Amino acid sequence: MKDAYISMQSEFPEQFSFDFYNGKTGLFPWGITDNGDELFWNYKGDIVEIVVYESRYANNMSYIMSMEDFLCGLLSKEIVCPIFPDDFILEKNYYETI
Repeated sequence: MKDAYISMQSEFPEQFSFDFYNGKTGLFPWGITDNGDELFWNYKGDIVEIVVYESRYANNMSYIMSMEDFLCGLLSKEIVCPIFPDDFILEKNYYETI
């Protein structure tokens, strides 16, 4: 993820305004969807936001909340991320205990 992001950033800097994580600030990957959408934490000093990049990095959305709040919000449909397909969260989801 890091190599792909940095490669795209060098070609299209206006679309890739975030730097990758350097130990203090920047994007740190934590997830990917079946469609290839990538999820990052963006460390910005005292603030950590979630950044969702559409596959092929065409668009991105940012959310200032914890990963737990983000995932629970998606599953409960309180949050709709326009990057994800309409059927990303099904009407009847199932959960398995690990």
